[in-house]
Amino acid sequence: MMKKTIACFVVGGVLLAGVTPVFANNHTDRAWGGTLPLLQANHYTNAYQKTDTSSGYIKLNTIGKGGINAYMQLYDGTSVNSPKVNLKAGQSKYVINYAYENYGQVNVRMAVESDYLNVVTIEAHGVWSPDSV
Repeated sequence: MMKKTIACFVVGGVLLAGVTPVFANNHTDRAWGGTLPLLQANHYTNAYQKTDTSSGYIKLNTIGKGGINAYMQLYDGTSVNSPKVNLKAGQSKYVINYAYENYGQVNVRMAVESDYLNVVTIEAHGVWSPDSV
């Protein structure tokens, strides 16, 4: 009887060991913000590692005037075929990109610009992540 009980525990342990572990992606929200440059020039977030094929994520918490356009690119400015998304204060959006598909695990950043031709500097703040849940 004792051998059957031990065998059940061993078999159960082997089955549990075969379960595929779930790995966390890089979806932690990170603060971004500051002064958006004049004439729709880009402000860049810090770069972080892209760990899967999910979309990126960005949220605009506050802005002095108007809204923003945002898109993802590699840490060095290389395009990852990410169309611009437009956000107003309080909105969040997923950002399509092909960084992981084309480059694997690589550092990416968000490029953020005013959504209109600004002739004065504007403060904007929010959060972003390279991966989404």
